[in-house]
Amino acid sequence: MQTRIGLLLSLLAVPSLAQVAGEEDVRKSLAAQKERAGVVAERGEKPHYTRKFDLSGLHHYVPQNQLSG
Repeated sequence: MQTRIGLLLSLLAVPSLAQVAGEEDVRKSLAAQKERAGVVAERGEKPHYTRKFDLSGLHHYVPQNQLSG
């Protein structure tokens, strides 16, 4: 009886294959999130629309009606 209890306790102390696989999935998921965040940050720093417009010839905007409410 003592041997069975000892064996059971030792089996509970060893991580199961599902736990090890789950930890690996978590590690891979976090690595993918970190890589994606880096790509998004890198893209965000680059100018995507470089064409400039000269708006000096436009008239100053003056609203016709004042809205309320």
